[in-house]
Amino acid sequence: MKNQQTSKYKEYSTKDFYNSVLLKTLGLTLKRLEKGSNKFVTFVFADPKGSAEQILANYWERTLTVEPRLLIENIHELKTRIYAK
Repeated sequence: MKNQQTSKYKEYSTKDFYNSVLLKTLGLTLKRLEKGSNKFVTFVFADPKGSAEQILANYWERTLTVEPRLLIENIHELKTRIYAK
């Protein structure tokens, strides 16, 4: 699974659901979902400041603080968007 930063369009894309939840919780705007021919979805975020990579690095370093209720709300929202017809 590869995350991708597109500098020309200032977007960040990932197929990882929980990374996507975290990015949305920390303020990145979800621009669109790209559904492939299989069951996988790519989440594409606006990332004008290029902050997505640092947010995820901080996550792996266990140095992030998030609002728990907002995190749970974003889990539900992204699941709803994935399965919407």
